[in-house]
Parts: sequence; C-alpha cells; structure tokens
Amino acid sequence: MKKILALLTILALSMACIPAMAEEFDTSDIMSYFSKIEPLENRVSLNIGTDPGIYHNFYTYLAYKLGGLDMVGIDATLIPTSSGPLMVEAMTSGAIDCGGYGIGGILLGSVQNSTVLLAMRMNEAIVQKYYVKADSAIAQAGVNEFGFYGDKASWETAQVYLPAGTTLQYLLGTAMGKLDLTLDQMNTVYTEAPNIFTILASEQGDAWGLWNMTAYDSFMHDGYVEAINGVTGGIYLPAATTVSRAALENPEKVEAIKRWFACEQAVIRWIQASEENLLSAIDYMYEWCENEGVVCTYDVIDNYLHDASPFTLEENLAMFTDRDESGMLTAASMLEAPMDYFVSNGNYTEDDYAKLFDESNYTSEYIEYALSMLG
Repeated sequence: MKKILALLTILALSMACIPAMAEEFDTSDIMSYFSKIEPLENRVSLNIGTDPGIYHNFYTYLAYKLGGLDMVGIDATLIPTSSGPLMVEAMTSGAIDCGGYGIGGILLGSVQNSTVLLAMRMNEAIVQKYYVKADSAIAQAGVNEFGFYGDKASWETAQVYLPAGTTLQYLLGTAMGKLDLTLDQMNTVYTEAPNIFTILASEQGDAWGLWNMTAYDSFMHDGYVEAINGVTGGIYLPAATTVSRAALENPEKVEAIKRWFACEQAVIRWIQASEENLLSAIDYMYEWCENEGVVCTYDVIDNYLHDASPFTLEENLAMFTDRDESGMLTAASMLEAPMDYFVSNGNYTEDDYAKLFDESNYTSEYIEYALSMLG
C-alpha cells in the first residue's frame, strides 16, 4: 500500500496542481517599500538571471510581477537558468547582467573573475536534506553527539542515493567525516537529482539526499525521518546576489543594478514584516512555479518558505565590512570550507584560493545604497 501511495504522490506532483491562490491581496503595502527607492532619471534595460522555484530568486520575480522594477525605471527581462554555473556562463558572455545563485556559481564566478558578489542571500544549507525510514537502523540509532541521526555502523551499511559532485555530496561527506567514515567506505549510489524522489517513493535504498522544494514534500512526514540537514551536518552554503563585471563597466547599468538590488531587499523586508506577508508570498511563489512549469504543490512551498530564511541588509553589511582574526572579509571566510571540499574533490586547485578571496570580488556599495533608500 505504501508503494502505491508513494507512486500516486509522484503522479499527483507531475500533474497540473489546482491553484491555491488566495484572494489578490492589497499591494499598497509592498508598493510603499518600492516607493522609497529613488527612480532612475532615464529608463534602463536589465537582463536578470533567475532560477524558477528557488526561493532566493523569488525576490526578483515578485519585484517584477508587482511593478517594483518598473516603478524605479528598470525595463527588466527575467532569464531563467537551471543552475548557478550556467548563470555564470551567461553573465560571462554578456547575456545576463545580474542575478543570484548558490555555492557552485559563487566559486566559479569568483575564480573566473567574471562576477562580483553584492550580498549573501541566504544559507542554503537548511534546504539540503537526507531522509531515512522511521524504522531504519539510522533512525533507531537516534540523534548522535553531532546533532544528526545515526552512528558509524548504521551509515556504513546503508545504501545512500545522492547526486554526485553536488552540495548534497559535500553535506554527506562532511557529516560522515565526523563519524570517521569516508564516502568510499559507504554504499553510495550516485544518480541525477530529479531521480532521487522517485527512488525514495519506490522504497529503494535506505537513505536519500534531496534539496530545495523536493525536500519539503508532505510525503516526507509519513514514515520518514529527516536524518541530516545542512545545519546539523555542519556545513554552510551561502547563496549570493551577483553582477557581471561586464555590466559594471556600464555606468547606466550600475545605477539600475543598485535599484534592482534595493527592490530585492524591499521584497525581503516586506516578507519578513509579518506572517500574513509570508503567506501572500507563498501564493505568488506557487503562481511563479506553475507559470514556469516547475512541479509543485502549495504545501511544499509553504514548508520551504517557512524553513528558509533570507539574510537582512544589516546582516549583509556586517558580512561585507567585518573581518575575521586573519583579516579576511567575513563574506569571503564563509566560502573557505566549501572551497576546501571542492579542492579536495579535484574541482579546483590550491591556486584558486587566491582568486576566490581577491577582495575585488566583494563590494558593500550596493548594500549601503539599499540601506540608504530603505532605512
């Protein structure tokens, strides 16, 4: 019966969802945030990279959808991409002026010297998760001293499905290292990320790595335990707002990008102002996913947006101005541990550290501008 229910869940997710949109809410509240931003003297066109269904890319969508970008004089074209590295490639070619992505794009754009980081959007570690069955040896071993489920014996013998070369591999490798295990010692099965939910639902294996919206399906609450997430596994995975270096050479685009960034921050402030605003944001996120063909349900987005939390402007100002004991910017130091992993994995070399930590890759100018506009 469980297999039948699981497969029915997948079937339901693959069909067009019945819209769960609430009544159209009064936009005057969020528009009051946008109205604080000084409009451009002349309209400017921007190509803005997005990744439909990813929360930290939703801020741009909502600013576009509700007219905030238009209000400040930006003629925006939203260009969807499916990963950070692909967005970096488009920025490098000049097809995209600005956007945002996770650690993969951050490292690539910085090492290639093709992008500049304007702010950190959120810690994506929380949306990286491993699930196990509630009656599995891992779950039965309980929470260990490190804060996640399982012991060395239960994980060593488990069949674990995950996508190779990804943040989920980084998470598992880091967590297992605390148990004195390497991934080579385990029964790991590497497959494409979209396949893993289907494999879980058909009850193949013992543990499954999921991320973003797929990690929040209500199916997970029935008979499964969240064994590890990025926070309990001890990793930090910032997503960032970035701009192409090519765009920075155009003074008109620089002024437009300042206002785009301020509009994104206006959306974040509005969402964080009340639970009512967050619920309205969930409605719009659902609409965006449906329009872009992203498989979703309302409950999934509800769980996702309640779990993930954007950084504030004030937090970002500290990240991009404060330094650690070695003198490194806090924003740069946040990238050191992920870089260590990807260097050890062969994705980057020791020489790439200097490129990543080059301070020309970081600027607080846009954070300061948004603060001056929004207060």
